[in-house]
Amino acid sequence: MTHRDMSVELISFFLKKHNNLKLAYFQLQCCGMNISSLEYKPWLAWKLNHRVNPTATDRRVPASCCRVNPITGVAADCSTANPVDPNDVWPGDCFSRGLEFVKGHAVYLFAVALAIAIMMVN
Repeated sequence: MTHRDMSVELISFFLKKHNNLKLAYFQLQCCGMNISSLEYKPWLAWKLNHRVNPTATDRRVPASCCRVNPITGVAADCSTANPVDPNDVWPGDCFSRGLEFVKGHAVYLFAVALAIAIMMVN
């Protein structure tokens, strides 16, 4: 097995363990980043993104921000509504939730990085 194959296998193992990136976003349950002027409504940060909200009066969020009903498993259709219904949007701040996620998985991330570094040195 080559170093590249082992690296791919380690990365695949890590991704399978956490299913996929989409699942990670679902687990984070976040939408946007808290900016001091937004009254702790992180989803409002999307109003500053001109691709999602091309005009000053638009209040949309991307589909990844839509809450998923825990019983049915169906996501709300919050990405087409303008203005968006805040009850259909994940409430969390993606920066702080992402930081918590990385801290909680730091051992795994370190182990994968170390294994790849060792393989590259050999």
